[in-house]
Amino acid sequence: MMLTAGGQGAEGAGWTLRESEPAGGLAAAGPGPFAVPDAFTALGLPRRFDLSPSEIQHAYVAASVPAHPDRAEAGAPASAVELVAARLNAAKRTLEDPERRAVALLALLDGAGAASDRSLPEGFLMTMMELREAAEASAARGGAGDRTPDVIAMDALLNRAGALRAGHVTRVAGLFASLLGPGGAGVEGDQATRRGLLSHLRRELNAWRYIERMLDQLDAPQEGPV
Repeated sequence: MMLTAGGQGAEGAGWTLRESEPAGGLAAAGPGPFAVPDAFTALGLPRRFDLSPSEIQHAYVAASVPAHPDRAEAGAPASAVELVAARLNAAKRTLEDPERRAVALLALLDGAGAASDRSLPEGFLMTMMELREAAEASAARGGAGDRTPDVIAMDALLNRAGALRAGHVTRVAGLFASLLGPGGAGVEGDQATRRGLLSHLRRELNAWRYIERMLDQLDAPQEGPV
C-alpha cells in the first residue's frame, strides 16, 4: 500500500488520483464513437439520481429492441446498428454506477466539473488526514498472521471510510432531489439558489471520489511498509 500526500484540492492531503483514471473522476462515456451526451435520454429515462437498478434494466431492454440485428430497419448498415448498441451499453454502464450517474447528471444540469472545481466540504481534509495517518500506522505495525489487532484496526478504518462515503451519497441524493423536484423537471426558484445547490453537489461529489480512491488503496494488496 502506498499512500501519497498531495495538494489542497480534491486530491490533496491524502490519496492521489491514479494516472489511469480520467481527470474529474468517473464520468459518463467520454469523447469518441461511443460517446453518450445524455445517458438518461439514450435509455428514455428521466433525469433523476434516484433510479433503481430495475428501472435502468427495463429501460435498457426496451431501448435495445430496435438495435437488435433482427429488428433493425431493412437496409440499415451493420456498423450503424452496432454503434447504437454500443451507445446504449455505454449509457447503461453510466447509469448503473451511482457515482457515474451523479457525475453525468451534474454535467447535464450545467454543474462544474471536478477539473474546474476541486473544492471539498469543510473539515473533510482533516478527517481524511486522520484516517490516512491511522491507516499508515496500522500498515506499519501489521505483519503476517490471521486477524492480528492491526488487521482488525484496518477493517475498522475501512468501515469508517465506508460510512463516510454513505453519508456523502445520501447528501448527493438529497441535493439532486432539491434541484429536480418530484417530477425531475428542474429546480424552482432563483438562480443564486440553484448555483448554490450545484456548488454543494460538486463538493460532495469531490469528497465521494476522494473516498473511493482511498478505499481502493486501502483494499489493495500491501507489498511492504508505508
